Amino acid sequence: MNILYISAKKNWGGVVSWMVKTAQGLSKKGHNVIILSAKKSKFTAEAPKDLNIIPWSFGFDYNPKTVIYIIYLIKKHKIDIIVTNIEKEIAVGGIAAKFCGIKNIRRVGRHDDFNDSKKKIRFRHEKFVDKCIIPCEEIFNEAVKHSPWLKKEQFTVIYNGRNPAVFDKKETENVRRNWKVNENDIVIGITSQLTKVKNIDTLIRSFDILNKEFNNLKLVIAGDGKEKENLKNLVKELELENKVIFHGFTNQPQLIAASYDIGVLVSLNEGFPNTVVEYMSVGTPVVATDVGGMKEIIKNGENGLITDNSPGTIAETVKKLIINEELRKKLGKKAFDTVKENFTEEIMINNLEKFLKNAV
Repeated sequence: MNILYISAKKNWGGVVSWMVKTAQGLSKKGHNVIILSAKKSKFTAEAPKDLNIIPWSFGFDYNPKTVIYIIYLIKKHKIDIIVTNIEKEIAVGGIAAKFCGIKNIRRVGRHDDFNDSKKKIRFRHEKFVDKCIIPCEEIFNEAVKHSPWLKKEQFTVIYNGRNPAVFDKKETENVRRNWKVNENDIVIGITSQLTKVKNIDTLIRSFDILNKEFNNLKLVIAGDGKEKENLKNLVKELELENKVIFHGFTNQPQLIAASYDIGVLVSLNEGFPNTVVEYMSVGTPVVATDVGGMKEIIKNGENGLITDNSPGTIAETVKKLIINEELRKKLGKKAFDTVKENFTEEIMINNLEKFLKNAV
C-alpha cells in the first residue's frame, strides 16, 4: 500500500509517537509511507531519519493551496489511503481524499476530540472521515456520551504497542549520573508533554509531601511544553530545586523510563497513553490516574497501581512502592510480561496493516 499520513501538529504528543512507530513498522513490511508534516513542528525537527517526511505550511482550515498539494501528492505517489488526526488535517486531507476517491482514516487520540457543541466537528466527521482508529474502547464510550451521533461501527480499537526492551545497567546508570542521582536515591519519573491536562503541578505537590518524609527521592520530569516555566516556578516556591530535575524533551523514552524506579502518569484526561506502555515495556512499575483506557492495560495491584488525581492520594500510592522494593520488582515484572504478551509493536502493526488493507 501507499499511505499518506498528515500531521499538522506543532508539538510532539501521543498521536505523533503513534505515527512514528506505525510508519516505521509499515515501511518494514514493504509499504510506502509518506508523512506530510507541519514545517515548524517538533515532529519535523526531531523525526527519525528513516521516515519519509515532507515539511509543509498548512495555513488556515480548508486552505485551497494545501488541499491542492495533497491532491498532487495522492496522484504522484498513487496513494491508496490517508490517515489524519486533528480537525485541521481533516479539513484539508478529507477534501483531497474525497476528490481522489480514496478513504480518509482518522486516528482519534482522546474522547474530547469530539465536541457536540461545535457543529463543524460533526460536519467534518460525517463528510470527510470514513473510519476511525481508537487506542482503547473507553474513548468511544466517553465520546458518544457527548456526541450521540457517532456510530460504533465506524470505530476500530488498535491498542498502542511498544516492544519490550532491556537496557544494560551501564546505560541507565549513565542517565542517572547525568541527573546527579545518588546510588541509593529513588527516582520518581514522568515522561509527558508539559500541558495543563497532564496535571504535573499536582505531581509536584505530591512529591513535596513525600519529600518531607523521605530524604532519598528525586523527581524527574522528561518533556517540554507551555507549562514548563509555571512548573519551574512551583518547584522554586516549594524549595525543591535540588530535588526536581527537568530533563527536557527526549527521543529515547524507553531508556529514560528504564532509568526511573517508579513511573507515574497523573493526567486529568487521556486516551491510551504511550507513556504508560513505555514504562511497562521496560519493567518500570507504574502509578497512574484512572483516566481513559488505563484499566484496559493496568490491573490494579497486579501489574501497576491506579490512583485518583489528588496530591495526597497520589503520594500515598507512590509511597507503597517507595517503601516496598519487592512490590516494585513484582509489579515491574508483571508489567513487562503484560506488554510482551498483549501490547507489542508487532501486534499493533499487524492489526493496523489488516485494518488499512480492509479499508482500501
